[in-house]
Amino acid sequence: MSSPELNPYSSPISQAVQESDLASESIRLASQSQRFVNFLLDRVVLSIVSYGIGAFVGLAIVLFHQGQPILITEWKFTLIGFTAGIFLVRFVLETTTGATLGKIASGTKVVSQDGSRATVGQIAGRCLCRWIPFEPFSFFGGDGFPFGWHDRISGTRVVKSR
Repeated sequence: MSSPELNPYSSPISQAVQESDLASESIRLASQSQRFVNFLLDRVVLSIVSYGIGAFVGLAIVLFHQGQPILITEWKFTLIGFTAGIFLVRFVLETTTGATLGKIASGTKVVSQDGSRATVGQIAGRCLCRWIPFEPFSFFGGDGFPFGWHDRISGTRVVKSR
């Protein structure tokens, strides 16, 4: 092993990520508590937005039918509205500002692994990875760095912005 502070039981991918982050002194990673605050605030905001979009789509379906029976397949559009709302809000905010509302509140932002601005493809990857089952539990790894699967797969990091 090249360095005694690295976990000897971590995967080679995890170890490479640790080495690259430890080598870059300019990247100040967000703490586990900041990431948790981001998660909670974003969950509340995105739920409100997605429920609003879903309610709008549902109301439009009801008004369109004017008392006629509504097929179950049409209600699927309401669920698509929920899902699209969550994805689009997160994607637009992170693409344009580098942060969601939770990240803005906690003073963090999304960057590429090397500290540069994250690309549109990386942000899209982050957003899509959030739909992996049990993804929020990926932060409970034993390597001491607050990286979720959406960070590792997309090659991004959440850093302190202030």
